[in-house]
Amino acid sequence: MRTDIDNWTPLTVSEIGAIFSEIPITWCIAGGWALDLYLGRQSRKHADIDIIVLREQQAIAFQHLSKGWQLYKAEEGKLALCKVDPIVKTRFLDFISTFILIP
Repeated sequence: MRTDIDNWTPLTVSEIGAIFSEIPITWCIAGGWALDLYLGRQSRKHADIDIIVLREQQAIAFQHLSKGWQLYKAEEGKLALCKVDPIVKTRFLDFISTFILIP
């Protein structure tokens, strides 16, 4: 597991849009950036961009993203490399945060 959880650079909203528009899934931006997009202005500096993908489409997203990216999931303050489709099979409100890191 990697412990350098802060050693990454987030993509921009435009870059996220360009990447995810090529994947045949339903997705949206969530969290702080979603609020700023709704307001039409950036209200504060953001450390990341939260993206929601429908649970039944996570495998499709993983297959597309893993072609050109190393995918990690955050667990207990450390990054673990995602080697298999990260299908979440937990309660509705549970989730796995995944960071997308440039190789």
